[in-house]
Amino acid sequence: MREELRIERKNKLLQAAARVFSEKGYAGTTISDVAARAGMGKGTVYGYFSSKEELFFDLFFWYAREVMAGVSLDLLSGEESVKDSFLKFTQELVERMLLSIDMYPLTLEFWSAAASGGLRDRMKNAMAEMYDEYRGLIAGVIHHGIERKEFRPETNVQALSAGIMGALDALGLQYWMNPDFDIKAAATETVSAILTGISFSSEFPNKG
Repeated sequence: MREELRIERKNKLLQAAARVFSEKGYAGTTISDVAARAGMGKGTVYGYFSSKEELFFDLFFWYAREVMAGVSLDLLSGEESVKDSFLKFTQELVERMLLSIDMYPLTLEFWSAAASGGLRDRMKNAMAEMYDEYRGLIAGVIHHGIERKEFRPETNVQALSAGIMGALDALGLQYWMNPDFDIKAAATETVSAILTGISFSSEFPNKG
């Protein structure tokens, strides 16, 4: 089988699995459910994934890539300030979150799998790896702002990167629970306030 066709079929299976796991959860989903949603035979699924656990594990990385697809974090060139560039990145990321919000329950399933059950250690390590990667991207931008003398050099970059990542995660959860929540405004204002706080242009009250 040509490699392109294998990739296409695997992606179709992952898309189907994302829908089924979102609707039924990990425990309630069977390989037969995924096969039926994808319009393929059960044996075809096993041709790509040896078990439901392997399918779910691969789905985690696929979903993480899908959310970030098309979002640019190339902030190391151009005339814009690092802050303005990062705010654009934030807006792009929120747009991607909104496009996939109906699959947000997958995130809850991943967290649940990392907290208990047979997948605990494997999913915990995978999620830690993903968050390390995301925090690393954000940390790189903040370091770039420090190098350009836009951000204060005493900034605790690692702690701040984790805080920004955590804030965006929490805003996504709030939007999923309440679609009337203005996640775009909340994300922009939150990140803007954080970056303003570490900017040389910010003014702090004299504490005497």
